[in-house]
Amino acid sequence: MTAIFPINKNDSWPAPMRAGFAALSARDRLSVYNCRAARLGLEEISMQTGLSHGQVIIGHIGNRAKSDFSVIGPVLTAARKAAELCGRANAFMPVTDQNFMTAARDYLLFKPFQNEKAGGSDDNAADHFNICGFANLAYFCERLKSGSSERALISVIQAFGLTGTAEGFGFLKKFIEDPDCSYRREAVKALSPFMALQNADIKEYLRNLVINSKEPEIRSTAISILGLARDQQTGSFFASLFTDSDDRVRANAVEAFITLDIPDKSEHLKKLVYDSAPRVCANALLGLWLADDQQTLSCLYDLLKSDNSGKRSSAAFAVYFLAAARKFRRLFPGYSEQPGLVTLSIIENIFLRLKQMLESEENSERYQALRAIGRVADIECRELITSLLQDETDPEIINLAHSILSDWEKKAGTQSELPRERFNA
Repeated sequence: MTAIFPINKNDSWPAPMRAGFAALSARDRLSVYNCRAARLGLEEISMQTGLSHGQVIIGHIGNRAKSDFSVIGPVLTAARKAAELCGRANAFMPVTDQNFMTAARDYLLFKPFQNEKAGGSDDNAADHFNICGFANLAYFCERLKSGSSERALISVIQAFGLTGTAEGFGFLKKFIEDPDCSYRREAVKALSPFMALQNADIKEYLRNLVINSKEPEIRSTAISILGLARDQQTGSFFASLFTDSDDRVRANAVEAFITLDIPDKSEHLKKLVYDSAPRVCANALLGLWLADDQQTLSCLYDLLKSDNSGKRSSAAFAVYFLAAARKFRRLFPGYSEQPGLVTLSIIENIFLRLKQMLESEENSERYQALRAIGRVADIECRELITSLLQDETDPEIINLAHSILSDWEKKAGTQSELPRERFNA
């Protein structure tokens, strides 16, 4: 992927600063993505980032029949060379060449690049540098005072965290502890880069924030950020929150807990399967599934055939949630990668229960069951959804049903022929 940051004198952020922010921000977002992927049993990915500075040629290449917007020039070659140096040895910190460093030295902090695999020296790495932060945090403080847009202010707050420095944390701490600040939650989220650095002081700060804050939204966000560290020593702390009165706190604590290798992990999670909050229940079942606990499917089926409508809704939500993990989704015929493979009887029973829930008088049951079916079924179940639409009156469920049908038909390469009058009404 190639990104171009044009120089414009009227921009509030100079182009080199925008490029540096984008590189550091992308690295942080990828760290967050990888943590979520681990919670779903999906593959984690890495990204090499290289930056250079100079003139390029941009425009459309081709003819009227086929043309592509393209960028060419030696600057792209230099950026690719820098990206090739970026890797695990430097914790995937963005790498720049001398040209970029010269253009951005007033805005960004750099350190000489060292290739650890080459014993600290490499001729190919000469005149290359790692971006390690921002040169002047006072600039961002001024941006906060200038009355910028909400999006710009959030970017400024993120920049303090991307520095990974005590100074940057000091600014964020002021925002978090100011009860009148409208961006306290954003400031907590901006601490995520410190988790990639395994900063012990920030971990302790987040832990205390969870314990001492009176606001569930701040506490739950702090738990999510602390979970990004994937620190085994936080396991007992997260487990202590499983009985918290707020369901957001419990759900996020379970979410952070399931990526850790903790003794008696399954026993902890089994106690939460019947929690009244759907997210807590779903996270607990996901944790059991990832731990290869043999009772996961039977627990899920027991919830689906419960006499309690709330538990049935939670179980349907859990199916929808679990289906984000490919290993679980492949159990259903619509997503099996081996045609003709015999479907497990318990999977058939789970799907049958979901279909029965579509006839429930409770809107929440029908809605959650429909979401689950949309995730694990395919176009062959079109008649099932069409039948639901004939009598459905809830606008949210009607909207969801049409969205599911549309998605199935796109995947099947067909065009929807369903009447849209009820949907538009």
